[in-house]
Amino acid sequence: MPNWEKFDASVIEKTHGSIFYYRDLYEGKHAEIFPRAKHLIEKGEITDNIMYGTQHAQNVQTPYIVANICKLIPEIPAMLVSRSIGNIVSSLSVDDFQTEEINENTDEIVDEPRDEVSKIIHVQQEIINQIQKNSNLAFEHWGNILQQQLDGGLVGVPWLDEKGLRVEFKARDVYYPHDDGMGADLAYEIEIDGEEYLHVYREQVKDEDLHTKHILYRLNNKKETEAVEEDEAKELLGMEKLEKVYPGRGRPFIIYWPNEKTFMNPLGSSCLKGQDGKQDEVN
Repeated sequence: MPNWEKFDASVIEKTHGSIFYYRDLYEGKHAEIFPRAKHLIEKGEITDNIMYGTQHAQNVQTPYIVANICKLIPEIPAMLVSRSIGNIVSSLSVDDFQTEEINENTDEIVDEPRDEVSKIIHVQQEIINQIQKNSNLAFEHWGNILQQQLDGGLVGVPWLDEKGLRVEFKARDVYYPHDDGMGADLAYEIEIDGEEYLHVYREQVKDEDLHTKHILYRLNNKKETEAVEEDEAKELLGMEKLEKVYPGRGRPFIIYWPNEKTFMNPLGSSCLKGQDGKQDEVN
């Protein structure tokens, strides 16, 4: 598992490759990433007026015009797929005994006959509906699909807190799988009281139980880490406990969905891989 001695772009790229390059490609920052464009701008043969100002335009022979086909490559499938996604439904049949027990303990049911429609009919489907509502999934499908294609992967993390049970999706650069395949770390740069920290959430399967842990590090100007003591970490993160064990759970809660996974690229590949040469010619 990662030792987290430092956390900078080199650490991210070691695990996730050129995701920042593909993001710049998608966002149209081609004058910054294509060597030919940068060379021609430096010579004054072309210019990107927005990027470099009008003072560079006096010797311009040809304007640098971007026709960003790399924006359409992930967006069109994301639009089509997100529109085709229907409701998420349970594959299990109704359990009458379980349904009756739940309705006896819910505080949403009153005795009047007109309120019979508020009774829960399918317990698991009701849970799924609540997760969808808490996660705001209906409005997140397009962005999630787009990011999964663009970066080459997407992370799903279930959370249970005061907001309720929900699924949150993260970009792949927060995800760091363990070498033994029995867990993963999620790493976030956060700021607390004007100071930079690295917050690591770890899930690890040990002895057929799932162990979860929050670890906090201070970051210096060189992005090197210094471990924060447990009591201080609890206070800074606003948590009563940093560790928890789920007995009998043999797999992590964290789920990673790769795009175009291969043996060479087990974490997936961006849909823009190999498109930069074509984009450079189009511009």
